[in-house]
Amino acid sequence: YTWFDDHEGAWAELERRWKDYRAHGFNFIHTGMQGENLDRLISLTRKHGTADTIKIGCHGYQAMDPGQVLEKFLAFARPCVKTAKEKGWPRVTFVLLDEPANEPSLRANALKVMEALQPARKEGILLTGDINGREDQVFFKWMDLSGMNDGLNIRPETLRSCRDAGSVPWLVNTGKERFYWGYWFYKASEEYGVEYKEDYAYMTWHGDPYFDLDQWNS
Repeated sequence: YTWFDDHEGAWAELERRWKDYRAHGFNFIHTGMQGENLDRLISLTRKHGTADTIKIGCHGYQAMDPGQVLEKFLAFARPCVKTAKEKGWPRVTFVLLDEPANEPSLRANALKVMEALQPARKEGILLTGDINGREDQVFFKWMDLSGMNDGLNIRPETLRSCRDAGSVPWLVNTGKERFYWGYWFYKASEEYGVEYKEDYAYMTWHGDPYFDLDQWNS
């Protein structure tokens, strides 16, 4: 999960951590980088084992005017997808939602935004987002990949509903107990098609996971 200050020390630290990520089996990146920085990030990861998916955070679109959002989003996403194809990047996805259930007014707008963005999917642009409310299963049909945390009350029927809507389920911050990290995730992957598990447990520049006092909010 890579938001950090853009200077050479940060890049050196990110490379050190990416080596550690790969040693622990991590295989995708969630980042807010764009343009040359994103290209540099992908080149860096290839030195130590390529990620197979890049999640580009662009949550600001969920609050935009639904009547204008498609044009603005395509102006951003098309060049990125074009570059990804030309340079052989991993799969690129665009994260448009960030737990909209936390703000009812934002959620109401996000519903209109996601519906308005559907033409982008016809161009092969992959839409995703992180959702956290039990009522948010309505978003499944508008996303290629659906990141859901436990506020969604994840059950087998939730995962089936996601698949039936044509979306691939991801788990996001679903818990830190051994059950979630072990058997439950394995079973959800094997039986219900869960593709990834993403937890904000190792957040690059915000803190050193090997030093308990080095955290962004300490």
